[in-house]
This record gives sequence, C-alpha cells and structure tokens, in this order.
Amino acid sequence: MTSKVYNLSSDDTCGFSGPGDLNDINPILGPLQNNGGPTFTQALPPGTPAIDAGNPSGCRDSNGNLLKTDQRGMPRPDKEDKTGCDMGAYEQQSAPSCIPQGGLCYGPGGPGYLKCCRAPFPIIRSVVTRLAGGRA
Repeated sequence: MTSKVYNLSSDDTCGFSGPGDLNDINPILGPLQNNGGPTFTQALPPGTPAIDAGNPSGCRDSNGNLLKTDQRGMPRPDKEDKTGCDMGAYEQQSAPSCIPQGGLCYGPGGPGYLKCCRAPFPIIRSVVTRLAGGRA
C-alpha cells in the first residue's frame, strides 16, 4: 500500500512510511455513528493520537487539495488548533455548541449558558458550566 502521508494504522500490516504516518498504534476512535453531516463518522475522543496529528500545512485530499471542512462540514482545522488538523474524516472541535441533555443539562439554557441538545451529541474536550450564583 502506498502512503499519501499522515495515516494512522492500528497495526503494521500496511507498512506506512510517509511523513506523519503512525503504525501499530491504537487510534482510540468513537463508534461509527451520526455525529452530524451527511454520513456516519467516528468521533475523536480525548486521548486519541489523531488529534492535531494531521499535516501541519493543512489536511489535504488524495489530489492534494486543501480541505477546509471535515466530513461533517465542520471547520478544519478547528479555530483553536495551533499545530494542524486532525487525522481522518472528523475534526475535533474545541468549543461545544451545546451540552447533551440528561448529562449536565436539564433546561433550555439562557444568557451566559450553553443550550441543551439531543443526539447526535458534540464530542467536546471540556465543558465549563455556570451554576446559579456563580458557584462551581
């Protein structure tokens, strides 16, 4: 198999040897599911080696064209990224647009609060909540 660079393989059978290729490493991926967008994707949970491990000059398709969105249509790289885009079809977004209902969120939100959302849930790195009276 020929590497077009920045591949992540869970074993060494492909023998990727291009720049940024990672072989025989657990990719730590979420399940194949509806994470938004036209097709199912595998989200990148915390701890995955795929986060920010893509081409530092920008993720590209097989023809070398710069990809400005991931498979879901989310910005690529994420506006907070400093080192590069994520490997694969899914770009981890650093700031959530909502909090999953039933988790930390039980109401419609309001000024200064993130809104609640239903599945598909965004995968987030951290959630900051503001409790009544400013207590944490």
